Order: sequence, then C-alpha cells, then structure tokens
Amino acid sequence: MKLYSFVLSMIATLTAADTARSPSETNTNHAIKLDKIPSITTARTTPTLALKKRYTNVINISLGNKKQHVGYLTGQGLYDKVYDCLWNTLCPVTGGTSLRTCKGPTETCTIPGIWYNLREKQYRNSHLDIKIAGYNLDVDRMYRAAPKLLIEQIAGTFKVSSEDAKNCYQPTNGERGKLMCNVGDYVYVSDQLSLAWMNATLRFNGETIEGSFDCAAVKQAALSFLRDKLMDWWKGVLQVGTCNSYIMCASNEVT
Repeated sequence: MKLYSFVLSMIATLTAADTARSPSETNTNHAIKLDKIPSITTARTTPTLALKKRYTNVINISLGNKKQHVGYLTGQGLYDKVYDCLWNTLCPVTGGTSLRTCKGPTETCTIPGIWYNLREKQYRNSHLDIKIAGYNLDVDRMYRAAPKLLIEQIAGTFKVSSEDAKNCYQPTNGERGKLMCNVGDYVYVSDQLSLAWMNATLRFNGETIEGSFDCAAVKQAALSFLRDKLMDWWKGVLQVGTCNSYIMCASNEVT
C-alpha cells in the first residue's frame, strides 16, 4: 500500500512539473538545428510510416540569412509567383491522379522581369531561381494535404520577409516611395517527426549592393502567418489536438 501511494505521488509530481513548463521551453526541446536540415542528397529513402497515436506536434521553420534581391516583386505578388513555381512547376500532379511528386534540386523554376539598379539606371532583365533543395512525405494520407501546407508556408514566409521595412529601401535612382526589397535565400518547413518537410531556395541571378536582409525581424510575422492561416489545417493532417511552432534563422546577422 505504501509503495502504491509512493508511485501515485511520483506521477503527480512529474505531471505537475510537465504542466509547469512554458510553451517556449516545450518548443525549444523540439527545435531544429541548422546542421540537421536535410537536403535531397542526405535524405534517406524510407518506407511508408504509420503515425503513432500522438496528441501534440511542432511545426518548425528555418530561414536562410543570405540576402537575395527581389526588386519590386514584393508582398502578395512575390507570394503568388513563389507558390505557382512550387505548386505547378516543381510539384506537379503526376500519374493521372491528384497526387503530387516534387522535383529535386536539378530542376529550376524561373521568375523573370526582376528590377535592379546598375550604374544609376534601372533594368528589368534579371530573374529569380526557385528550387526544391529537398523534401520528404513519408505518410500516405499526408500526400494530398501536406505539400500544399508546406508550399503555402514557404511562399508566405518569403512574402512577409519582403514586407518588413527593415528589408526594403528606396533605390537611389528609383521612383520616390517605390521600394525595392530583399529576402533570405531559403525557407525550410517540417513537422516535429520530419514526416513532412520541404526546403525551398530562392536565388537572384545578379548582384546588388543596396539594402539589407534582417532575418530576425520577420520571425514573428512568419509565425503569425502559420498560426493564423495554416495551423488548424496542420492539426487535421497530423491528427493532433495541439500543434506548437518554432522558428529560427541561420544567423541573426543582418546581411
């Protein structure tokens, strides 16, 4: 009887300690590490997995910190172009079904007509290259929903990056009040178990010296996009009642 009481006491103590942890502590325990972000070459090929009964999960987001010029293509316009590249060109429907198969890093989707400055003149003959550096979808039932959620978060993160004032500037010879902006070089999104993840890169094919990119400045906006627009969908796909979120930058240095 004494042993039984002792066991109950220990369970109560552990439960109270777990409940007392803050959400940030819980998220930190599942935080992705930069050197653990997989690429198409390092991802293992695994058989279809069955999700064990779970009650919580975490959506992880990682942002690249290398400045990439997007010119006047910002906000919703940038979102639409990135989404179209990933959804229609790089992850097309295949095999006469509604399932999508994403292409690897050897395939590129080009977004043309990017404005830039050169020797006090503006030109529009540069472009952005969008690639999927890696992806994984291990669960059959996630094939239909997960790609859309991953792609929406990636496009949304580039969108909010281009909307932050710290990442935009008035070009020296541009129209007054019309800003050019910069974003990071990649967005990686995954669930806690890495059953569904995607790493998409964005590259400007030219060089610019104006403006900067502050990754830390857009972290909250990227999380808000996830929580406001996609989190309820993630809960359904992952079959969990609670889904937390975590975000990190490759570096907090302003580039």
